[in-house]
Amino acid sequence: MPSSCNDEVFLRIPNLKKLGILIDVASYPTANCLDNLVHLTQLEKLKVVVSESYLIFRRVDLSWLHIPHCDNFPPNLKKLTLCTTNLQWEDMNILRKLPNLEVLKLKDDAFDGLTWILSDEEEDGFLKLKLLLLENMSLMQWEATSYHFPSLEHLVITFCYSLEQIPFDFAEIQTLQLIELQDCLHSVLVSAEQIQAEQQSLGNDDLIIHANYIF
Repeated sequence: MPSSCNDEVFLRIPNLKKLGILIDVASYPTANCLDNLVHLTQLEKLKVVVSESYLIFRRVDLSWLHIPHCDNFPPNLKKLTLCTTNLQWEDMNILRKLPNLEVLKLKDDAFDGLTWILSDEEEDGFLKLKLLLLENMSLMQWEATSYHFPSLEHLVITFCYSLEQIPFDFAEIQTLQLIELQDCLHSVLVSAEQIQAEQQSLGNDDLIIHANYIF
């Protein structure tokens, strides 16, 4: 719980490698419980979940919850899961700078908004990210380039009923091996097949698509 995520607690466990945080919106926190993660320098795996009771308190102001600046984030973090956190997509500009992040899982409207734009190639991309999961997100439009995901191997999109397509520039991600789709629009599958065809034309036959319940 966020009340346990304070300086005093984290300073006692500096070598912690795995952490799960459950946020109870009904408690109306006044401070961002993620700000103290800077003390966990050895943390490698983090999961942050807003309690399902949030659905009852839909009008509660969540502006206090944000991603700390990358300088205040655990530098060794490799795996991050965010669930029902309703963060702003602008916070993704912080996550993309995490130097060792390999797995990013976004679930149940982890980010709020219909459009995710990663268009600024002057900024660092997700340099080491290998797996990206989008599950039950309200995302409709996604703009990004291969520059932003140079090491991506596995893309999973499930229950994203509004997403229109995967960025075509993903065809230039040479490391991409698997795209998994479930309960998505047919246009998402079409975009994945276009990416696969483009990679094949470039001599890469390694990309596999698994699709279920496409509508």
